Amino acid sequence: MDYVPDFFREQFWLPLPFTALLVIWSWIYTYPVYLEKRIRDKRSPKLWIYIPKWWQGVIKALASPISMLLLFISAYLWIAALSNLTTNKIILALVFIICCGILFILRHFAMKQHYVLQRECYFHDYKRIAYEAHTRGKSPSEVELKNLCMYEHQQNMRKADQSGRLKRYLKVKAKSEKEVNILDDNLE
Repeated sequence: MDYVPDFFREQFWLPLPFTALLVIWSWIYTYPVYLEKRIRDKRSPKLWIYIPKWWQGVIKALASPISMLLLFISAYLWIAALSNLTTNKIILALVFIICCGILFILRHFAMKQHYVLQRECYFHDYKRIAYEAHTRGKSPSEVELKNLCMYEHQQNMRKADQSGRLKRYLKVKAKSEKEVNILDDNLE
C-alpha cells in the first residue's frame, strides 16, 4: 500500500472539506466557464448571458485548472479513505474513476446554478416587458421583444456588477414574482 501514505488513510474525514471546497470554488470562481459555454453553443446560443467584469486575466486562466486540481485531490482523498476497506488496486482504480465522475457532476451542478439564476431573471424581464407592451396597446414583434429584453437584462446585470451586488441581485430577482428594484438605491 505504498501508493497511499498512512497519514491520508488515517484521516478518513479529509475528503469532505476538499469536496466542499471544490463545490464552493466552482460556485464562486468557475461558473463563468459554463456561461461562456452557453454563449458559444452552436444549436441555440444564449446571447443574453452576462459575464462578470472580474472574469479576465489571471482569474480566468487559473479558475478551471484549480477546479480540476481540487477535483482530483478530492477523488484521491476519497480513495485514500476507502483504502482501509480494500487493498485491491483494480477496485480502488474503479472507485477513483467513479469518484471523479461524481465530483465532476457536483462541480457542473455548482457552475450551472448561476446560469439558472440568470435565465430566471431574463425571463422575468421578458414577461414584464411583454406585459407592459400589451397594456400600452403595442404589439412588438418577437425579435423586438427579445432585443429590448436582452438590452435591459444586460444593463441590469452590468449595474449590479458595478455596484458589487450581482449575486444578491440574481438571487432576489430570480425568486421574486414582482418587480424587484434593489439597484435603484444610490446607484444612479
